[in-house]
Amino acid sequence: MTSAINYLEQYISLCDDMTRSLFLTFIHVQTHPKRSLIACQDKKDHYCYVIRKGLVRGYYKTNKGEVTDFLWQENDVFGYPQNEKQDSFEHYYQALELVELYCIPLSKWKLLVCNSRELANLERLMLVRNINKLTNVIISKYQNAKVLYHNFEKEQPELLKRVPLKYIASYLGVRSETLSRIRKEYASINRAIQKP
Repeated sequence: MTSAINYLEQYISLCDDMTRSLFLTFIHVQTHPKRSLIACQDKKDHYCYVIRKGLVRGYYKTNKGEVTDFLWQENDVFGYPQNEKQDSFEHYYQALELVELYCIPLSKWKLLVCNSRELANLERLMLVRNINKLTNVIISKYQNAKVLYHNFEKEQPELLKRVPLKYIASYLGVRSETLSRIRKEYASINRAIQKP
């Protein structure tokens, strides 16, 4: 399990031996096959997850179907806040590839954070990273479909190869047909540019 510590040390140095020992006691590794459900909020699964390997989508259900609201990949952190007042909102996490996760119960994480300045700093770094990601998602909702796709392609090109297009369309808030049309336009522009 020392690899979990080594993996997280890229964010911050965990120099306290007691904290390191407690951390190793609480953390465990989970592996989830492609397309499997990792967690569902209605199961009261209160964990903090760090993706070691793979790709995860966050989604919720409406009467029109599933809506993908997050895409996480290696080194991203996700999990549920421990808030009993959120019972009415069900959120799901699904593996889009074979996924390896470092998992720690939120109650244990909070105990460690309260007693370790290093982990409190790590938590702040992870929080800022997720706030930035959420801010980008919110801002993107006010852009047209072509701009959304262009930004997604520019900022996360590797996800275009890894995420099924129906999930990308849902993530961008556009219909699959609209995304296909935009992709065809981009392909024809690229072909025209490449002609001598």
